[in-house]
Amino acid sequence: MLDDFQEPYSQGNDAGKLILRLAVAILLLLHGMAKLQNPDIIKALAPSFTTFSLPIYIAWLALVGELLAPLLLITGIFTRLAGGLVAFQMALVMVLGNTSELFSFLPLGGYALELQAMFLFAGVSISCLGSGYYALMRD
Repeated sequence: MLDDFQEPYSQGNDAGKLILRLAVAILLLLHGMAKLQNPDIIKALAPSFTTFSLPIYIAWLALVGELLAPLLLITGIFTRLAGGLVAFQMALVMVLGNTSELFSFLPLGGYALELQAMFLFAGVSISCLGSGYYALMRD
């Protein structure tokens, strides 16, 4: 029964998985590098953590989702886990950092947190799709 859901090998599918992985990874990596270069960005996140009675040092875990996960995605190692980390981090960003905008829309009709939502769903997609052929460790 599960054989019905297996797709025949296709370079196009694998190339698409690679492009998705690289796009998400590179864009997130830029955020992580900015936080490394300017740690005050992470310190600015502290108030959103104290609102939920969480320790401030948890803000530094943002680097896991913005440095470690992108490096895993680029190399194609533990891709499903890395996609899950990205999705989890974006869910936390949306809930902890942007609670007031969670159900808001922009004046022109767009969702207020569309960038975060795009990263969240891209992370979920990567978790579902896996690495594809072009990876150091295919899953």
